[in-house]
Amino acid sequence: MVKRRKKLIIRNLKVEEGFFSNLDLTFTSGLNVLIGGRGVGKTSIIELLRFGLASGNLSTSSTDTNAHAISILQSSGRVSIELEHDGRVINVSRSALDKQPIFSEPFVSPIVFSQKEIETIGLNAEGKLSLIDSFIPDINEGMANIRNLNRALASSSAQLSQLRRELAELREKTSPLSNLRQREQVLQSQQVSFQKQNQAVDNSQRQLNEAQNNLANLMVDIENLIGIQNLLKNKISSLSSLLNQQPLPQLQSTVASSLNSLLKEANERDNQTINQAIQNNVSMLKEVEAVLKQLTDQRLSLDATARQKRTEIESFTEGAG
Repeated sequence: MVKRRKKLIIRNLKVEEGFFSNLDLTFTSGLNVLIGGRGVGKTSIIELLRFGLASGNLSTSSTDTNAHAISILQSSGRVSIELEHDGRVINVSRSALDKQPIFSEPFVSPIVFSQKEIETIGLNAEGKLSLIDSFIPDINEGMANIRNLNRALASSSAQLSQLRRELAELREKTSPLSNLRQREQVLQSQQVSFQKQNQAVDNSQRQLNEAQNNLANLMVDIENLIGIQNLLKNKISSLSSLLNQQPLPQLQSTVASSLNSLLKEANERDNQTINQAIQNNVSMLKEVEAVLKQLTDQRLSLDATARQKRTEIESFTEGAG
């Protein structure tokens, strides 16, 4: 089989420094045409591509074309080219001082022609033949592969004819078994359907059991949290009642009056302690009520899940009956 060369596509050309500094050209996958007046740089683009890819040609003027590109890049310029080959992106770069380009992975350099070179090759029979031969792999090898494939095809055709005859004989001998095979297929289909249904019932039953177990655990926690909630409310009420007690009577005698300030300070400290205790219990009560709400919401969700799974199991059971 004659091998076809895969396309090498030039995607982008960039120039850093030099006469064409900051040049950035993007090419399409199809035909790209450079249009412009004389001296605007059309030929320079071709020479930069040829220089950057170290591309060969069928003439002997490669030194002159390199000089053209180097004069554009000057001493510090660099040309960078992005290629695509067989879906792979290849980056190629070459400065004015590099003898060979630097590339991210190997590639076969294309042949690049300027306008004058194409005209020269068109007038030269040897050049035209050389150009055509460069696109065609080894003809002798390709013809040998074609002959081998033809022989293999002839052999396969003979084997196919023999197999067809044998297949016809086997069909005649096994025709009574066709009805049995059809019946077997029906039974197998029914078996698969029953297995799927049983699996669905098992899954629904397992999910129902899980939902019921989770509900049982939630109900225990909900009852305990309700008890804790009531206990905290009672504590808050009891502590609040301590703050509402009647004030202590004022002592009038000289000996006892010195206790008035001490009793007042002690009472204020007690009130601060009681207020702090009330705040702590109120904060804890809020936490308990928040968790209680979450568990209540989960219980409602689990109740809905359990009802759904019971309905599914009942529908499966009725269908099987």
